Amino acid sequence: MKSIWQLFIAHEKDQDVAAVAALENLKIVEEQLKGKKFFHGETIGYLDLAFGWIANLVSIIEEIMSLKLVDGERFPHLSSWIQNFMDAPVIRDCWPPRDKMIIKYQVGREKHLAAATPK
Repeated sequence: MKSIWQLFIAHEKDQDVAAVAALENLKIVEEQLKGKKFFHGETIGYLDLAFGWIANLVSIIEEIMSLKLVDGERFPHLSSWIQNFMDAPVIRDCWPPRDKMIIKYQVGREKHLAAATPK
């Protein structure tokens, strides 16, 4: 979702506005997961794979930015889906190394923020 990326690359003064948009979009995803283990039902399907980046990158973004976007209280269905998706052996065994992902996205964010800062 573009809104999560916009939050990730937002300067501190713009983060509150960007967070509102990101949370609104996450609410839409939350609604689609009500009563289901995965988007398709009990098994991973195409939509789960398409949204799979959420399971990996949202927690990385949260760690880098020291914020919480997806929690069990605000998004119980999405939180459950993330855990179910990440625990599936076919997914779990294919994730890139988290420590390398954090470094990659931290460096990318810093470069973007530096380039976007007026001189």
